[in-house]
Formats: sequence, C-alpha cells, structure tokens
Amino acid sequence: MHTVKEVICLGPGGYCTQFPMECTIGDLGQEIKQPSNPFANLSQCVLCCAQVNALKVMLPEMDTDARYKIPRGAVDMGKGMLLLRPQQKVWYFGKSEEEKYLFEQLSIDWVCQWGCLHLPNGQIAHSQFVEIDLYKKCQLRNSRNVKIVHNDIEDFAEVWFYFLNTTACSANSNDSDSGSSDIGNNMNAYAVVSVYSWPDPDLLRQSSGALWALPVDQIQSVVSMQPLPPLAGECNDRWFVVEKPGLDNAIFTGHEEDMNDL
Repeated sequence: MHTVKEVICLGPGGYCTQFPMECTIGDLGQEIKQPSNPFANLSQCVLCCAQVNALKVMLPEMDTDARYKIPRGAVDMGKGMLLLRPQQKVWYFGKSEEEKYLFEQLSIDWVCQWGCLHLPNGQIAHSQFVEIDLYKKCQLRNSRNVKIVHNDIEDFAEVWFYFLNTTACSANSNDSDSGSSDIGNNMNAYAVVSVYSWPDPDLLRQSSGALWALPVDQIQSVVSMQPLPPLAGECNDRWFVVEKPGLDNAIFTGHEEDMNDL
C-alpha cells in the first residue's frame, strides 16, 4: 500500500519494482506481432499473459517451467508436495519408547526414510535424518523445524524423517480427519515429528515431549526455532518462533528453493 503511494511521488524503487517492470515491458514488447496496431496487440499480449499466470497459480500442474520439474528419484504427492532424496532404504526401530509405540500403531518395524519435503510455498523442509545423521559435518542451515496444522490447531515441530506407508491413519493419540495424498499403489506420505510444547509457562513445565507420525499435507511451512536467553530464575530450554514473512502469498511469486541443493 505504501509502495504504490511512494511510486507516484518518487518513481518505482530500483530493486523491488523498477527492475521487474522494465523486464516485463521488454518481454511484452518482444511479443508485438502487429506493427500496424501495436497498442491493441500489446493489450492482448498482456491479457493472455495474465490469464496464463492465473491458471498456473490455480493449477500448478499446468506449469511446464523448469522449476516445476521433479528431480530424479523424487516422489510427487500432489498438492505441490514432493518427497526428496536422500533416502535410506532400511531403518530398524526400537531406539526409544516413543518410537516403539509409534511403529506398533503403524504395524511396521522398518521403513524407507526420506530426507526432505518440498512444500507448496516453494520451501524445502529438511529433517534430522539429513542434517544430523547424514550431513552433520557439512553444517547445513537448520531447516527441519516446521509449522503444522493438526485438528485446526497450529503447532510447531521438529521433523525426524519422512516415510511412505499404506496405513491410512496418523499414529498419534488424536487422529486427524485429513489424510495425506495417495501416491501410486495406495501409498501415503508421513512425517515423524517431535512437537514443541505450548507457549505457556505452566504447560512448558509439565510437558514431556511427544513423537507423532502425521500426514505431510499438515505441514504448512518451515520455521526457525531460536533459543530464548533466560532471565534469572528461568529454565534454559526455552525457544521462540521466527517465521519468514510473506509465505501466504509465496505461491503467487513463483519463488522456489533449489530442490537439488544439499
């Protein structure tokens, strides 16, 4: 809102508006094919461009640009979500009581771990499997904390890993009505996450941690969990959430994180 008023007074900003405007003018100018009536022809070009862009936003599968091409070995789960490598074909469970309970509910004792998840907003959600187990020495940027929506309630969690399974329900105490997307052979994608406690001091003291397996379509975005410096008499294990602004409109910008950048 403020940018528009400032453009009227001072002209477009050099980086945020002027450069995109000049590039758009140049691209549309190259599409003029009717010199006898260039402005009418340009108007039609602009209209077609706007219609195509609107269709790409509403139906991402219609976009054939390079940024939507699925990397080698990835699994398309629909809704703009992709399971991305690295993957580990066999992983046996039973390292903790939470894991034992979780996979007893799923009636499995091994799965194929997946390392990353591409979200509809263009972000890449990593996992402990990638950042700690496989590439600890590479000092990857921490991208394994996510915001989830479960039973219409927002929570924050740390992803341990992703996996595919034929089980059609989530393996936590509160079953969700929203299942994950079917992937060939009736497979569903899940994320094993450790949920952060509620932002309430009393609940924080009483929380004991929880391990969930939830459908990946409940993951909304990648967030940053920063340690909160304690005051006198406060506990050390406290965190605050930092979210990237503008993600609600990220799908309109077309920005995508590199799916091969690991």
